[in-house]
Amino acid sequence: HELGHGLAGLALARREAERALLIILWAMGGLCVQGGRDGRPWKELIIVLAGPAVSLVLWLGCGLALTALAQHDITLVVQAGAEQTANGVLYGDWYYHVNPHDLTLGGLLLWMGWWLNFALLLFNILPIYPLDGGQATYNLMKMVLRNYDLARRISFAGSIGFAIWFVADRIAGDRGQIEGHTIWAGVVMLYLLHNAYLSLFVYRR
Repeated sequence: HELGHGLAGLALARREAERALLIILWAMGGLCVQGGRDGRPWKELIIVLAGPAVSLVLWLGCGLALTALAQHDITLVVQAGAEQTANGVLYGDWYYHVNPHDLTLGGLLLWMGWWLNFALLLFNILPIYPLDGGQATYNLMKMVLRNYDLARRISFAGSIGFAIWFVADRIAGDRGQIEGHTIWAGVVMLYLLHNAYLSLFVYRR
């Protein structure tokens, strides 16, 4: 994902300073830092969207590989005797009818690659700054409005709105109960909004 950002940045580089690239990974995600970028919105939009594009390709690739192997020889991805999981893999019902314990090592790795990249793709395209979806929205507004201060304010207000919706949707899914994963989602949203405020109004990126 972060390498996708970096390769897109290098492909658009026109100066030597832009070829300096640093990728940082930590528990809450990652960061791709490129030196000397000129900050043009159209360039930033391409670089931002390159990350989710990598997740999309990996998600589709893992899914197609798992399906192709299962159709060729189901025992390559599913252990013998696991009929429900075998049917789930063959018919694409991987969410409800695939038990990871029934998969072979190769099948498990492909299933995890499919699931993790799908989750990463959906999360990253949320229009909450500084997620990729939020950054893409911000750069689109800069291109359309031509007013960077207004784009910052709209982007931050939109991020707050979608963060509230995200947590409220978790609560609604639990029938009004606040479970542990809902609290965790709220903490993540607060962390993102804190970084959004710093990036948009303190560092003014």
